[in-house]
Amino acid sequence: DNLKSNLFTIDNGALVEANRAFIPGVRALGFVNSIPGTVWLSQHSYLYSLGFNTAWDVAKRALLDKARADALTEYAIPTQDLDDKMKRLGGALIDRLHAVTQARGTPLIILDIPATTGLETFVTSVPEELRPAFRANSERLILSEDVLGAYQGLATFHRPNGNWHINEFSHMLFGMAAADAIIELKGL
Repeated sequence: DNLKSNLFTIDNGALVEANRAFIPGVRALGFVNSIPGTVWLSQHSYLYSLGFNTAWDVAKRALLDKARADALTEYAIPTQDLDDKMKRLGGALIDRLHAVTQARGTPLIILDIPATTGLETFVTSVPEELRPAFRANSERLILSEDVLGAYQGLATFHRPNGNWHINEFSHMLFGMAAADAIIELKGL
């Protein structure tokens, strides 16, 4: 969502803050939640959640498509160059995050929370070409295939309801992997 949010950009090879806030849909969500009964529905109805999340996903996709189109038109750059720009921006953001955590003496552990390709399958959220930047700018990069790979095709990883978030099983495995990394980094 870095391109869509336009919070940061790369200018002359450096990460530059472009905006201080990105809160799309907050007013719309506030309006929807002001309608009597919708808060209860959002917490108790899979049908409501499916409809709301579908509309939310469509709106997010429209924002991203517009941001991509604006960048392609404004800068007259080919799509591959835009993808490269987005990857450079992602790498620069990880670098900045690591610098902030290091300045505070806090180790940075990155969890690769996967997207679903089916109930028993998943795909990494960390592009292969960004892995070196993630590894160089963190104390640990915990990849989804390292945590969940042994269970691919055997267990479910995402909830079929609730916008396909990772399920309790995946949470448990990622929690244990993160705990192991913390213990190792602390030398315990």
